[in-house]
Amino acid sequence: MLQLVAAERPDLIVITGDSINITSDYPGLRDVLIQLHAPLGVWVVRGNHEDWWPVKNEQEFYASAGATLLLNSSREVRDGVWLVGFDDLYGGRPDAEKSFAGVPESAYKIALFHSPTFFEKVAGRCDLALAGHTHGGQVRLPFIGPLWLPPFSGSFIAGWFEHQGTRMFVGRGVGTSIVDVRFLSRPEIAIITVAP
Repeated sequence: MLQLVAAERPDLIVITGDSINITSDYPGLRDVLIQLHAPLGVWVVRGNHEDWWPVKNEQEFYASAGATLLLNSSREVRDGVWLVGFDDLYGGRPDAEKSFAGVPESAYKIALFHSPTFFEKVAGRCDLALAGHTHGGQVRLPFIGPLWLPPFSGSFIAGWFEHQGTRMFVGRGVGTSIVDVRFLSRPEIAIITVAP
């Protein structure tokens, strides 16, 4: 994963949550984060796992690993381009009003959140939304689809969706949940190009 990201040389890296598992392996996460580099930064939002197993001094932890946590907050990453990050809908308390506060209406807004059903709350308020949580179904059967999806997935399993002029991409991610297996849902590092 790290070699693929380094070879791509992205301008910006975002992580849409659940970077840890139930063992709360934050040292392992630090080892990964310190190897990620992008001119416009590495940005992280919480998933349900980070809400359920929080690290002490959360903002400082991410900063010490070279990343920035957006927790119901926003930041301008280049002229006219803003990231708007939310706490997770499943495990936390996302606050859209607080997150969008101070973001110019004319800005290109990229919303970052974990559980994809939160799209219903931000569609029409941002240009692009990025989510995760579903693992693309993780274990899928032909003609049947996913055997199980986590709560707050809705019909947003993987890929592109559009509503009220906002496009959302739900990434399959690189990990697994509950069982350490994937079937017909390959791990994914999404490379998205935003052009004028």
